Amino acid sequence: MVFLNLSLIFTTNPALASVLIYTQPLFILLIGRALGDNVSTLRSIGVILGFIGIVISVGSTNLNPGTLLAVAGGLSWAIGTIYFRRRLPQGDLLKLNSFMALLSALLVTPLMLVNWVFDPTVSQLTAAVVVGLTAQAIGFVLWFSAVKELGPINAGATSVLVPVAAYILSFTILGVVPSAVEALGSGVALVGVGLSQFGDRLVRYRRH
Repeated sequence: MVFLNLSLIFTTNPALASVLIYTQPLFILLIGRALGDNVSTLRSIGVILGFIGIVISVGSTNLNPGTLLAVAGGLSWAIGTIYFRRRLPQGDLLKLNSFMALLSALLVTPLMLVNWVFDPTVSQLTAAVVVGLTAQAIGFVLWFSAVKELGPINAGATSVLVPVAAYILSFTILGVVPSAVEALGSGVALVGVGLSQFGDRLVRYRRH
């Protein structure tokens, strides 16, 4: 999350920073293979295709310090996901997320002194509570539950749906219509997710 927020400060294209954070499925795939995980060809193609879809939807290739920080965020997210799957799969998810939040607060709070911009108004406090509950608490509980049940590669593949969901919510809530390129990229990402999740099952079904 630190890498994500820093990347949004330094990048000239916040959408590209979002895309690069979601290189996480590719890092999971590469690290998993390096550690000896059995990754099928279809799953590999699905994850790569999903990432390509995100890149198409954003349509930008500018590089700056912000993009490098975003890639670092994707890498750290992947490492944490694989570590959880290998070391803590039977742990209590609520306790795990509570300790994660506590440790994060201890590490990040001193950074608030570097650039204090928080204005403790009712709207700011409400936003902090809503984001904390949805993106941090509930979001991470659901994420580690998915990793626990699906494995890091499948869970990582589904994470590419986040930018797609952002397009949908932008349209339903803000009335923003995605461009043709964004729609194409979202479609490619969905195909990649479907292939990584169900490709092997379809092949086995056809063989039977």
